[in-house]
Amino acid sequence: MKTIVNILFFLVVINSYSQEYMDKIAEGTCECITKKKIDLKKDEQLKLSLGLCMMESYSKYEHLVPKKERLDLSNSSQMRTFGEKLGMKMISYCPDFILALGRSELKKDQAAEINEDESSDESPISIEEDSFVEGNFYSVSKENYLYITLKESSGKSHQLYLINNFDNSFLITDNVLKPNDKIKVNYFETELYDVKLNKFLRTKVITDIQKL
Repeated sequence: MKTIVNILFFLVVINSYSQEYMDKIAEGTCECITKKKIDLKKDEQLKLSLGLCMMESYSKYEHLVPKKERLDLSNSSQMRTFGEKLGMKMISYCPDFILALGRSELKKDQAAEINEDESSDESPISIEEDSFVEGNFYSVSKENYLYITLKESSGKSHQLYLINNFDNSFLITDNVLKPNDKIKVNYFETELYDVKLNKFLRTKVITDIQKL
């Protein structure tokens, strides 16, 4: 009986520890989002801000996460599951943001259903990205974040970071790209917090990638 009690106590302690680090990351993510003063009516800002702030907060509190539960940034399934769990925790700290994100996803689902039901010859509306660069894929690296290195024909190199999931992100996460593959990468620039350097760095965040 004593052994069973000890086991139950151990499980409660482990669960409390898990709750603590998830709460820390959730609270930190919400604080980051609040500081950015995001317009909750702009759907694109919601998802991008969530990805950036989630990774910033995770990097800050990664030391609290048990080693076997730490994220593999190249594992899209693990990242998605973590994001879902974190979202549930974030409801306690920034409910307005989570509700706005939910409404945004609902609108996308409804729009997708409408597009499937409608037969039209009209070309789809394209979204113009902030910037893009073309060159040869060089490598994938994992440090605080997952990023790829691209080299232009001029020899100039770019480090482009994978923060958010998008249709073609599997080209990176599933190691589809090979060295010297010709690619086009759409991106925007923002500041990410580097834990090791203890400062914000100007960073290029990937929004789309195409193999040419």
